[in-house]
Amino acid sequence: MAVAMIPEMNDNHNPDTRSEQQDSGSADAVLPPGSRRVSQDLQWVEGVYDLVNRDAHEANSLGFSSWIFTQVSLPYQDPGKHGSKAWVRRNGDITMTLTPAVRVDDNGDISLEYPFGKYPRLILPWITTQVVRCQADIDNDGTLTLPVADSLRAFMGEIGQSWGGKSGRIVRDQTRRLLSSSISVSQRLAALPGKDERVRMRQMNVADSFALWWGRDAGLEDDGSVPLWGNEVRLSAPFVQSVLNNPIPTDLRALKLLSDKGGSMAMDIYSWMSYRLYTARKPSLITWETLASQFGSRTKETWKFKQQFVAKLDVVKLVYRTARFSVLDEGLLIFPSPSPLGDVSRGKIQS
Repeated sequence: MAVAMIPEMNDNHNPDTRSEQQDSGSADAVLPPGSRRVSQDLQWVEGVYDLVNRDAHEANSLGFSSWIFTQVSLPYQDPGKHGSKAWVRRNGDITMTLTPAVRVDDNGDISLEYPFGKYPRLILPWITTQVVRCQADIDNDGTLTLPVADSLRAFMGEIGQSWGGKSGRIVRDQTRRLLSSSISVSQRLAALPGKDERVRMRQMNVADSFALWWGRDAGLEDDGSVPLWGNEVRLSAPFVQSVLNNPIPTDLRALKLLSDKGGSMAMDIYSWMSYRLYTARKPSLITWETLASQFGSRTKETWKFKQQFVAKLDVVKLVYRTARFSVLDEGLLIFPSPSPLGDVSRGKIQS
């Protein structure tokens, strides 16, 4: 009965899970479609059971998120298809502006390449977790060079994804988009008496440079051969510093589960609630208009955003069972709640 109650994934921009499983060469791929779906649902239920019964330390799934991405979200769908020159999200006095990479093909045609969907939301926690773990390797200029898996299959395993040719191509593409985009974060500061409003801004690109020798046809590099040059990403000093200033603990298992059944919005809600509810000192009402401006939906109608947001709360609650909130007509009423990680001390998360 539990399997039938699992919320469906409704993330139209993400590749179809069944197609990926057929690509994967896993045992599920030879099952009839109905049996394969039941198998996937059972695996998801087992994942939730593991999340509930083993803490992140025991499961070796303790990771870290960047504070800024618990406050504002990357897009769910590709803004480049609508000709958007930048992606802007706001949360209070914080504004994030994402400028896409510009790609010129062999014919000279220009395309804007935004990171979007679930995969950047799996790649970013992997990167930020490496930042926290590899602090001793930070260069004198504040940058950090991370080695990256030689094969795309191995990298997908590191971000908790099963191998599939279709999903592999998307992961390769979204990794490049994420590392090539420009990100700036600005903050409006309270004006001093008789003075103009103060604003501070910082460029916070994820990477200064990268070298990823993954085959053009995802899968060709998976014959066991090792590329002539190693794969690596040189993270920018501002990004590294932003992570270390306030690393937000997260359970990587929860993000994986939500990517499978809830999609990008559910992943963002979990990341935001993990921080916001845990650091809350008193109940707070957050209007739907405010939430719509910080999350990654392009929906302009507030009522439609509310509908999308509320539809994800059931699946988020399955992986964050101690979250306390109430859905009201005006907005989401949140209450101080324990961390979803259970034993994370308040000193590790600073508001």
